[in-house]
Amino acid sequence: MRGERTGRVRSVDFALELPDVRGPPILWGSSYSASLMFNLAMEGGVAAGLAFSSHPPVDEDGRPVAPRFEVPVFVTWPERELGDEQRAAFDLIASERKVLFEQKGGTHGSSTLNSDSNPRAEEIWQAVLAFLKSNSAGS
Repeated sequence: MRGERTGRVRSVDFALELPDVRGPPILWGSSYSASLMFNLAMEGGVAAGLAFSSHPPVDEDGRPVAPRFEVPVFVTWPERELGDEQRAAFDLIASERKVLFEQKGGTHGSSTLNSDSNPRAEEIWQAVLAFLKSNSAGS
């Protein structure tokens, strides 16, 4: 393992030690786990992060994470959840490579990518895949 890493990133370390894994991971979070993604990514060693319907990310001391977050990130909320508070939180993200995808309609979390519950899932998938392509190892 990587020495001083906290318990919450041991699963990331484990995944990186698997034989077929190459390059830094891209973290993906949905709803509450989206806010955790921000904290994990700030521990270092990741290529990028995706956050679907994130709660406002804060560190263990309750301070906002966004002003210190410099990893490329894709953030999205369904239309009914995206308000001034979410836009303000996005604007605070320090990363120069950040994407706010404003959904038309949509559903909460990563389920917005399911075409059975979201007829506009394909356009969100296209934005996600473009982000992944531009932020994966070798890009």
